[in-house]
Amino acid sequence: MKTVFKYVKYDLIGRKWGNFHPKDPSSAELRQRLMQELQVEYLFVPSVECSTTVLDIDEPLVVFTDTGLLISTISADGGIIRNNTEVAIVIFTADCHIGLIYDPEFHTLCMIHMGICNIYREDYKEYTILEQAVKELRRPPEKLNLWIGGGIGPCCNGYPIEHPKYGDKNRERMSFLRKEYGPDVVEGNVSYGPRKGGLHVAHDNLKIIYRQALNLGFGKIICDKRCTSCFGMKDPNADGYGDFWSNVRDADREYPRNAFVARLLPR
Repeated sequence: MKTVFKYVKYDLIGRKWGNFHPKDPSSAELRQRLMQELQVEYLFVPSVECSTTVLDIDEPLVVFTDTGLLISTISADGGIIRNNTEVAIVIFTADCHIGLIYDPEFHTLCMIHMGICNIYREDYKEYTILEQAVKELRRPPEKLNLWIGGGIGPCCNGYPIEHPKYGDKNRERMSFLRKEYGPDVVEGNVSYGPRKGGLHVAHDNLKIIYRQALNLGFGKIICDKRCTSCFGMKDPNADGYGDFWSNVRDADREYPRNAFVARLLPR
């Protein structure tokens, strides 16, 4: 386990433990192990579906289960715990970035899942997931610290612009992103991994998230720049590799998921 902002303990637990996807029969046992490792009474598990909803554990839409879990009864891609050291937040993900937002004055932690469908305003979304988290925390962004976890990088991921179903939509997205966040957030071709070659235009989610955070005015921003696909390689001779499941890298396995966990430490 690692510590950031002095009072937030976190980790991304990948293939070394096994598959954390709820459809995997072993995931219930892994969740129990997580609670023991974290030394918490409960795990708060938002129901991730690339929404822009962020829920506080005290809201009526968050309920207990008989397995020691707090779950959201609606789709939610973020959770908030306020001055509570008995609960950890866990989000199951493969290639999407995770954000940890910490308010040092009020000892509040928010974890958000940041994927391609919620990191920018598209179609019906009034706010991005990062903007919504700040709104729910009800604090000036300059009072908040942000840690951005590793996710799929532009080296391994991009838009298929000639896709028969999504090509037109992808070109529309690319145009919007370049205008909103700069021409370099979508440029060049995917140069590595299973999607190398073809007509995949490289897409830099981390740059988009980081520039949003700068525009919002966060007090401190820290980034983990690792690509989950690159660091998901199974080469035992590569130092630091093989830690993460990756939907891109592990396309042959159904529903691979890492567990990203975080809790507040007593102060």
